[in-house]
Amino acid sequence: MGLAVKHPIRLWWLLCLGFATLIGCGGGGGDGGTTAQQRLQSVVVANPTAQSIHFNLAINGLRFFSNDDDVLSEVVAASPSGDDADFAQVLWRFMVRHRYHYEPYTAQRWGHSPTLFLNSLGYGLCDDIASVTRALASRRGLESRVWFLNGHLVSEIRVAGRWQVYDADLEAYYQLRDGRIAGVEDLAADPTLMSAPQQPLTQVSTSLLEFLQQFLPGFVMNIAPAYSQPYIDIYANTHDNWVEPWYHEVPDIGAATPPLMLPPGASLSVESALSRSLLSFNGFSIPRAATVALRLADGWAGALPLPLLVVDVQGSGRLRIDGEEFEVGSAALQARLADRSRPVIDVGVLRADRALTLLLAVNARRFELDRMYTAELLGAAGQALAITRRYRPGGD
Repeated sequence: MGLAVKHPIRLWWLLCLGFATLIGCGGGGGDGGTTAQQRLQSVVVANPTAQSIHFNLAINGLRFFSNDDDVLSEVVAASPSGDDADFAQVLWRFMVRHRYHYEPYTAQRWGHSPTLFLNSLGYGLCDDIASVTRALASRRGLESRVWFLNGHLVSEIRVAGRWQVYDADLEAYYQLRDGRIAGVEDLAADPTLMSAPQQPLTQVSTSLLEFLQQFLPGFVMNIAPAYSQPYIDIYANTHDNWVEPWYHEVPDIGAATPPLMLPPGASLSVESALSRSLLSFNGFSIPRAATVALRLADGWAGALPLPLLVVDVQGSGRLRIDGEEFEVGSAALQARLADRSRPVIDVGVLRADRALTLLLAVNARRFELDRMYTAELLGAAGQALAITRRYRPGGD
């Protein structure tokens, strides 16, 4: 299989996967709690009106984001004191919770858009997680940057005049002996902050072990990767460590309106299941992915500005994507959908002939679609929509 590397720095991903087979380059975090509620099998939201309706949907209590400011507002709302130090740690926990470690959907910068990453993706390697973390810290107004550390990348945030490392991929940050958060140069100067930490912050999670066992069946890990010798050496060997500005340029994707839109007669179908059909940019099957289906009424035409990634189109009709027109089912449209250099997000429907359906990627880690218990319409406009819930027979 050929490997498509879009940026020279991304050669590190081979090393990252190599580390993963030995000690793990990242993990999926905890699985999150659920209640004893009856589990949903599917949810269908339909628009019976003659007008397009913008709305939001909360799945398992979590909503979709309209734009990066919307993402930031959720992080800020979870910060008890609201000061910069508290925000930085809450941001780290937020990123740990809403992503898992796997080769990304794209090698391009658009995959680091916080809106698209958290709405539609939710997986990536260490550079993807570091770049999204940095983008959100920067949007908060904090000085932030991404370090390349000889095969591993981390985000660093400046708080109260000091740089602090927040590694959501390895689910760790590190402390100085006085309890303050360490930066990259602190760890390089004193490797014992990693080899003999006063308060280790990470544990080996079940999802991390499952990731590693894909490569090494029966593999057992007794130490969290963040405190293992290969990663200590990465910080200590400073000759090949540098701040990498390529990751500091992230596209601004999204709009000010509620994130979801249903045209007249359209429906949005959400299944409580994962998809194995999505592939990473080098053709590996993504283990924890999900899609929702947006079906349009026959005869409808108009714009579909959605901050969600379109990964497939079914039925018949004609579309406009980035100024170019495509017939649904054509080889040209399939090639455009397979082109990972540009996201397919804003779609113009020129003609919806028959059962025209767009499949939209959804962050299965954030929304836990394989364990869907609740689905609620948000906003006053959403009250005009009809929602149908089907529950799994016999409960869980």
